[in-house]
Amino acid sequence: MPTVTQRKNKQAPESRKRFRFRPAYVVLILLMGLFAFKFVQKTDQIKSLTSQEVALQQQNLALERDRTNTQAAIRGYQSPAYVENIARSVLGYTKPGETLVQLAPTQAVVEHFRPAPVTPPPPQPATWNQWWSAFFG
Repeated sequence: MPTVTQRKNKQAPESRKRFRFRPAYVVLILLMGLFAFKFVQKTDQIKSLTSQEVALQQQNLALERDRTNTQAAIRGYQSPAYVENIARSVLGYTKPGETLVQLAPTQAVVEHFRPAPVTPPPPQPATWNQWWSAFFG
């Protein structure tokens, strides 16, 4: 029959096994923590890159609209009707057989007025007088 001391000795190693420090589990937990940390970092990076992508797509659309407007304006400026209109209005060219009529620009009469003298603001009463009038009317 086992003695009491033998039973105690058998129970002691079991309790040690339950609270035993296992390096493999610690390493596994540290690696999982590292992977979780890197995952969160990469997720934030993906979010910022996605927002940059959206901003750049909007900028590309705006530039495309500007480019098409500029090309349309260039085609308009190169048209013979536009060139003829500018030649007539700005440069004063005429076709053969036409008479050029130029109107002299009239100058507007500018009247000069003397500014009104600046009047200084009325002096403020003393502080004690302002308090007196605030409380006693």
